[in-house]
Amino acid sequence: MDENGKLTLGSLFSGSGAFELGGLLAGIRPVFAAEVEPFPIRVTTKRLPFVKHYCCRPFILASNKSD
Repeated sequence: MDENGKLTLGSLFSGSGAFELGGLLAGIRPVFAAEVEPFPIRVTTKRLPFVKHYCCRPFILASNKSD
């Protein structure tokens, strides 16, 4: 929730932003989205410019490290 008591959401592996759009339609404010692929990032950035966008690539690279 934000400071006004409104629900917020963050999306990991968000694709082209369907979850964020669904949140908007339900009255929930999307705060951030994370995606690896460049095209979906461009789509979400264009359609939801107020959402902070992150790239998940460092997390994926870290999970593929062998110990």
